[in-house]
Amino acid sequence: MNPNPADTLGALLRQQRQTLSRQDVGLPETGKRRAPGLTLAEVAVLAGVSTRWLAQLEQDRLTLHEYDALKRLLNTLQLSRKEQSAWLKLAGWQPQTLADLPPKARRRQLQQATDAIRQPAYVLDHLWNPVCHNSAASQLFSHWLGKQAHHSNLLDYLLLDPHSRVFIGDWHTQIPKVLQHFLRHIEPYRDNDTVAAFIQSRCELSPLFAQHCRRPSRKSASRPMLMHFHPSGKPAQICQRLTLHIADSPDWQLVMWLPEKT
Repeated sequence: MNPNPADTLGALLRQQRQTLSRQDVGLPETGKRRAPGLTLAEVAVLAGVSTRWLAQLEQDRLTLHEYDALKRLLNTLQLSRKEQSAWLKLAGWQPQTLADLPPKARRRQLQQATDAIRQPAYVLDHLWNPVCHNSAASQLFSHWLGKQAHHSNLLDYLLLDPHSRVFIGDWHTQIPKVLQHFLRHIEPYRDNDTVAAFIQSRCELSPLFAQHCRRPSRKSASRPMLMHFHPSGKPAQICQRLTLHIADSPDWQLVMWLPEKT
């Protein structure tokens, strides 16, 4: 339900509450009810707020300063992320962190950040799918981020695309280091079904990946990673990787490749 400019937040909350049944929120049915939808008390308990607070909110008699309770309420009322964002703005809320932004807006902010970086830069999610990248990155990594790409995932490019063995100098030495870095990064998410499925599928596709997955994860000394890149038709480049974790999205990381001074 998208807000109409004429609707108040209280009216929208009341309408949404009245459209939901007990069954919608996992409560048992109790026979015929005097009013449609969920009661104030039922929603208040599910959202972890007081009935009085919710009643005042529906009557537009409450000025909000803290929005955590409202976020819980919107989740309880089963609104989509887009709807929640619109309703929060209607309540006067302004995003404070990247994590508060809808996915498209978050990507747009990060794209602006990478575009401001002169050297090749990109943002990876926890599975090393690219979230965004700048033009310098698409030019350097033409077979991963550019027009000649066959695999969008960075691991897939490194393990499955023959081009990576030509592009990356000393591939057989460098890629095991990269795999260990990935496996340490993904360790907190190994129990997640999506992550487990991703790892299983890559083990089936790449014996090298499977070999490293079977090894116990080891913490190694933090050392700068240097790579020799061999772009087609261009001089070879020696670059140092700089990785920054994004505070508001800790499972994402910003990676920059800085030319090594010779």
